[in-house]
Amino acid sequence: MKDEQRHPKSSVVAISTSFLRVRQAAFSIADQALFVGGTFLANVMLARTQTKEEYGMFVLSYSVFTFLTGLHNASILEPYTVYGSGRYRNRVSEYLRLMVRSNAIVGLMLTGSLLLVCLFFAWFAPHLLSRSFLGLGLTVGILLSGIFLRRAFYLEGKAMFAAGVSLTYFVTVALALWFAVRAHILNGFSVFLILALGWIVAGAVFAGRLPFGKTQKTFLDFEPKYWNEHWKYARWVLITAFVFQLTTQGYYWLVAEFLSVREVAELRAMYLLIGPVDQLFIALSYLLLPMLALHYASKRMDKLVSLWRKYLLATVGATVFFAIAVRALGKPVMHILYAGKFDGLAPLLFVLALLPLLMGIGNTVSNVLSAMEKPKLVFWGYVCSGAATFLLGIPLVLHFGLRGAVYGMLASGTTYTAALGIAFLFVDHKSARQEAAPAPPSRVSSMASGVAPVSGRSLLGRVNHPTNVAPIALFVYNRPEHTEQAINALRDNDLASKSDLFIFADGAKNEADAAAVVEVRRLVHSTEGFRSVTIIARERNFGLSKSIVSGVSQLCDEYGRAIVMEDDVVTAPDFLEFINRGLDRYQDNTRVFSVGGFNLPIRVPSSYPYDAFFSYRFLCWGWGTWKNRWEKADWSVSDYPKFIANREQQKRFDRGGNDLTLMLGRHMAGKIDSWDTVWAYTHSKQDALAVLPVVSKSYNVGFDGSGVHCRRSPFDQAPLTSRAIMSYRFPETVVLEPYFVSEIQRIRHQSRARRFARSFCDRLGLR
Repeated sequence: MKDEQRHPKSSVVAISTSFLRVRQAAFSIADQALFVGGTFLANVMLARTQTKEEYGMFVLSYSVFTFLTGLHNASILEPYTVYGSGRYRNRVSEYLRLMVRSNAIVGLMLTGSLLLVCLFFAWFAPHLLSRSFLGLGLTVGILLSGIFLRRAFYLEGKAMFAAGVSLTYFVTVALALWFAVRAHILNGFSVFLILALGWIVAGAVFAGRLPFGKTQKTFLDFEPKYWNEHWKYARWVLITAFVFQLTTQGYYWLVAEFLSVREVAELRAMYLLIGPVDQLFIALSYLLLPMLALHYASKRMDKLVSLWRKYLLATVGATVFFAIAVRALGKPVMHILYAGKFDGLAPLLFVLALLPLLMGIGNTVSNVLSAMEKPKLVFWGYVCSGAATFLLGIPLVLHFGLRGAVYGMLASGTTYTAALGIAFLFVDHKSARQEAAPAPPSRVSSMASGVAPVSGRSLLGRVNHPTNVAPIALFVYNRPEHTEQAINALRDNDLASKSDLFIFADGAKNEADAAAVVEVRRLVHSTEGFRSVTIIARERNFGLSKSIVSGVSQLCDEYGRAIVMEDDVVTAPDFLEFINRGLDRYQDNTRVFSVGGFNLPIRVPSSYPYDAFFSYRFLCWGWGTWKNRWEKADWSVSDYPKFIANREQQKRFDRGGNDLTLMLGRHMAGKIDSWDTVWAYTHSKQDALAVLPVVSKSYNVGFDGSGVHCRRSPFDQAPLTSRAIMSYRFPETVVLEPYFVSEIQRIRHQSRARRFARSFCDRLGLR
């Protein structure tokens, strides 16, 4: 299985997977465009039909809404997104209902607060009360609920429905704006009512598709201390959003205070033409942030930096091109959109077109820092930007008027980018120092292969084992970079200091591999951070299968159980916890033959209540087993002639994917050296099952052409979480879920054409 399992399925499935990813991205971009398009259309219609003073009051009111949107995102949406797709993924229905209620409460509180402010102005300063602000007060809860609805569909992986919500919203707003213009009732108050109407219609059409479920218990019945966890996560995001919104919306209020509402309208009219490129970068960050986080979680800082550089170059190229386009087309576009009312602002628009370039560079760094889980540094970047807004923005506005506001925005953007750049350099330097620093001492021993056991001692030279934590067998050969990643990731596990690590270093196959083998052995001899480290250096080349079979057999004989790792597999911080708990949980259930740490790209139903499931298919990228199961394996597969003549046995084996029988045949023919196919066959022969995690705890980094058995990734792997989870819900009874069985069969399916082509190539000796 080692060779075949790490190759793509059929090209049809690969194309289908790519198509699905592109389709999701397209729906995401369409959703963002339609969502922003409704507001953009409302702004343009107001700017065209109302006085600059009336439009300026709407802009100030909408800036308050934008400010509240940022706080709503930080306090409700982002924690909901992170927790709903992470630790509470198995309580989606209950969690959704809790968040819907919380969103409704926040909306009602904001509505009441804004209406009280309106009442205060009506009594004590009626000249300060605008109908735009009153419209905001009446509709703020509905507007925030519409945004929540979109996000809920993203949590379900249904970007198509989110795009449908935004399309319904956009069409409703467009029709209502047309009617309001024809009826001469369009103003700042009616625009907020129109925007709210758009969300009401969209909610009526799509809200019923959310997975509310029919459970009697509430989410807090399961997680009574949830709000403490919510606040721990949200506090830094909330304060960052507060500073960010205060900074970005602050210029409208500075202009209103020191100039006039008329200039507020002019500043907003210019910024509306700059906004589209910001939306492009928002959509781009949705796609790239998970990839950056994946590289960081997988300890691949070189790839993270490489991706960031490409991201940076793309951002600079796009913003420079946009600035040139504004220079060439900005004046006629402004004239058409605003019916000539803002033509005199064209020179300032050309200057403001530099803002996306300055902010875009900083945003790429912000995404990197977010991927590296450094929210405090992002916060301080916004603090610096906010300081520039007031320390530089106020004098510039006072001395240069509206032009000074534009210069101030550029200064704030430059400060933001510079602060984040310095923070990133600091983090990079600190990481380098930590990697160079010595780790806590641990016990390291070394032994060569072929040493005979001594009477009265164990096979590995150990007497007592004062721990129930399973030993780890790590198999290495000639890839020092991958080996270092694997060891570092294991060392980051909470159970590493309680685990005995046995590193089996295979001997060089030939002279070409000798130097790399020596380098790997030099590297592993400095391994620290575990309860003990024992190095078994092979004097000759065993090959992967023989090395693993003999190594795991030694540890199982000695400890009764073992965790098995290879040099191209990195792990999440809770990998060892999950495997050890699974080994404890199913130790006495002899139908379970292995506990795996890797899962295929399967979307888990929201109603599934556990953190693990049973599978016909064994997956070899980080796993554990017990002695009384491991010794059931017949590594020569002596009954293969009977198996290949029995179609029913083959169907039984292929319940884990129709590629298994073919791979076993290739192994028996000597085409591949695949110990894990034989181990999978042992599962089938014994009618045994593997336990797999709902959220993958391991990730294979070996698809770079450096390995013998790993050449191309067979499927997308889920990014590893950087947060250790110490409480797992394992199924109480050994029952196969049909959904997981069919999903694994779908992902590991090979078409007849592909199987025929592979068999044909084998016969010709082309593989």
